[in-house]
This record gives sequence, C-alpha cells and structure tokens, in this order.
Amino acid sequence: MGIPRLVLFPLVAYLVGKNDFGLFATALSFTLLVGIHPANGLATGLLRNLTHYQDERRSQLSWTATVMCHKFLVLSLSIALVVLLVIRLVGLVNTVTYLCLTFLSFSLYAENEFMLILTPLRYERRFREHALWFLGCSLCVLALGVAGCYLFGVAGLAFGMMAANFVMFGLAARWHYRGDLHYDPDQATMLRWEWVHLSIAGMLVLAGPHLNRIVLRFYADNESVADLFAATGIAYVFIAPITNCSGLLLSMISGYKSLKDISVRIYKMLFAMIVGGSVSGMLLFGIGAPILLRLLFPGFGGRASDLFGILIWMIPANIIIAVVRPLITKFADVSWIPRVNFIILLVTLVLMFSLIPHWGLEGAAWSISVGSVMAAALRIIVFWIIYKRAAVQSQPYSDNCGGGEY
Repeated sequence: MGIPRLVLFPLVAYLVGKNDFGLFATALSFTLLVGIHPANGLATGLLRNLTHYQDERRSQLSWTATVMCHKFLVLSLSIALVVLLVIRLVGLVNTVTYLCLTFLSFSLYAENEFMLILTPLRYERRFREHALWFLGCSLCVLALGVAGCYLFGVAGLAFGMMAANFVMFGLAARWHYRGDLHYDPDQATMLRWEWVHLSIAGMLVLAGPHLNRIVLRFYADNESVADLFAATGIAYVFIAPITNCSGLLLSMISGYKSLKDISVRIYKMLFAMIVGGSVSGMLLFGIGAPILLRLLFPGFGGRASDLFGILIWMIPANIIIAVVRPLITKFADVSWIPRVNFIILLVTLVLMFSLIPHWGLEGAAWSISVGSVMAAALRIIVFWIIYKRAAVQSQPYSDNCGGGEY
C-alpha cells in the first residue's frame, strides 16, 4: 500500500476532487473489512507450521492452503456480490458506489491468492524476490488505477485496481504453479483451525481504522472521510519503515520453536528498534507531515493538518505493535490471538461511538490514537505472559521440586 498512499491516492484526490475521493475511501473501507485477511490467516498458519515438514511436504502444504483460500473466496464473494446487487436494486446506494464496491470486491480474490502464492518465499527468506513481486503489483495498480480514474472517475479507479491485481495474480500463478501438487485433506484439517482463528483475529484488529471511516461517514460527509483518510495515510507513511518489518520479523522467527530459542541480543535489538523508531518517527512526523500534506493533498487544507497533533500518538503505538505482534502470532496459543483482537476491537468501537458523534472528525482521530495506544499496551501484557510461561517451561526438572513440577 506504500505506492498507492504516496502516489495513487493523492493523484486520485486531485483528479476527482475531495467529495468523490471521500466516496471511494468509504467504499474501500467496506471491502478492507475483509481485505487480505483470508490469505493472511493461512499465510501465518503456514509460517507457524512449515518448519515441521520436509521440503516436498512444505510445497504440498502451501498448495493446499491456496486451494482452501480459493474455495472460501469463491463462496463468500459470490454471496457478497448478490447482496450488493440487491442493495443497488432497492436504491440504497448510487451507481458509482455500487461499481466501486463490486470491482473492489472482485479484486479481493486476486489480492488474496497473489499473497498466498508468494508466502513460501518468506519462509525460504527470498525476501528480495518477494519484495520485487509486490513492487511490480504496486506499479501495475498505479498505472491502471490512474488510467481508469482519468477515464471514468472513481469507478474507473476501482476497475483499474481490480484489473492490475488480476494481472499480477495471473503472472505469479503461472510462475510458481507446479502441476505435481494436489490438495491434501489431512493438511487442510490441520490448517483450518489456525486459519479460522488467525483470519478472524486479523479482521478484528484491522477492522478498526476502516470502521472508523465508515462511522465517520454516517455522522459527517465524504469530505470529512477524505480528510481523515489523507491524514492517517500520511501518518502511516512515517510508521511504514518499521511496521513493514513486522512481516519480515515473522518470517525470520518462523524457524524458531519457542521464545526461549531467541537470544537476548535479539530482544535487545527489538527494544532498540522500538525506542529509536518511536522517537525518530515522532520527530520526523511533527516536521514532515504538514509538508507532505501540502505536497500530496494540496486541496485539503487545515482540517486534515489539524489532526496531526492527535495522530502523532499512533506512531509509537504502531511501532510497538509491529515488533510485538509477530512474537505473539508465532508463539502464543492460536486461540489467544482472536480473543486479544476482539478486546481491541471492542475498545475501538466504544471509543468510536463515544467520540465521533460528539466531536466528528477530531473524535475519529482521537479514537484511532487512543485505540492504538491501548492495543499496544495489551499486546505488551500478552507478550510478557507468554514469555514468562516459556521461561518456566524451559527450566529443567529437579528432584527437589516435589511431584515433578517445574
């Protein structure tokens, strides 16, 4: 999402204006409630389990996950598209909104399958190849998205993004497909439990920012959504250098079997990353965010820039989350993850419906920042619990412990 945030979305805002951009941002928020969570849940399940298989069985497990994702997406998107058609026929949305939602929903299939096909590259630590595939996808989305937007407005933008994602999915599938692999029901059964928990967990925790924009649109207008989208998008630019390391960190620790296997030196490095990233990120954000807003969204003015003083607290919170979350995802019991994320979503919903009706755009910004800080604090607590448990379990049995206890 780095190139769309920095290049595509500012161009779209310039081409279509603030109101239509706010409409597109709201439609995008609806589809991102599902987003790439189906594939991300399976990808995380793969990274948790690939270390337990030999090479050939790893390829088989990856293919089984891809087929599982395909079946789920075909069924769920078919239902979603029927619902969208009914909503349009009864007049609840206009044609432009319907087309945006439809094209963006179709795009989810390609985005999820593309991500899942490339997941083995992360386990194999072929990070450059993985990054180049996603860079190619971003550039393709940029080219076709701008062309579609120029010709047909925000509906054309949605169509261009969908077309680009299907092009890249087709190329990745052709490049990585092996004809000797088949779906393994036993592996699917093993993956299904973790998949459900991890996908639901992802939807719960990442639904917050998208729900925030949807709720804001209910109480305000498209232009307010556009202001929030622009301000948070710029905030994520400053967070991205470390948050993008979150997936890299999960890939790098996928070969470890327990927290006790990770050295003290690595923990110190992660702590330094949190402190250094938070301090430097807040300083750079305070200086650079207003400049970026003027450069990228010149027509947005004071309402968006007024949010930066509120959103600055997102930066340390999200950096903590980016570092701690992979450790929890890899080593915590899988049933913990959706529970933690449900608590985070519940807190976010309480904040949204407490603040947005009374303070509108500023309330939405505060709900994001406070929700991020509370999410970071909760993850630190959970990490400390599983770290202490791992330390206890790693202690050898002793004849003096009585009853064989640790």
